[in-house]
Amino acid sequence: MEAGGLQDKQDAFVTETGLDFSFIFVLYEGASGNPAVVEDVINYAETIGFPSFPVLADGDGSISAATPMTQFTHPEMCALSPELEIISCYSGHGGYEDALSDIRDHAGL
Repeated sequence: MEAGGLQDKQDAFVTETGLDFSFIFVLYEGASGNPAVVEDVINYAETIGFPSFPVLADGDGSISAATPMTQFTHPEMCALSPELEIISCYSGHGGYEDALSDIRDHAGL
């Protein structure tokens, strides 16, 4: 489970860059395949070791309505600037590596 390693990736990125950075993890659906609810978030956060980054539920598709993410490809992610502007978005496993690279570039590192 790729999300289980995100805490270590986040910690290493902060140490490497000195940037104030955090992942935000959003579940669209729960293990049942139904739209994600609070109980799904609690269970998932426990499964990945209760990370320091937030784990949220978006069972109603609000994020896909506000971003280029479609909820058809998993995982999907966007890199945000400190001003919460989208730098770029990615889909597929390992996309976080491209996101971290673009964040470094955006920060001039």
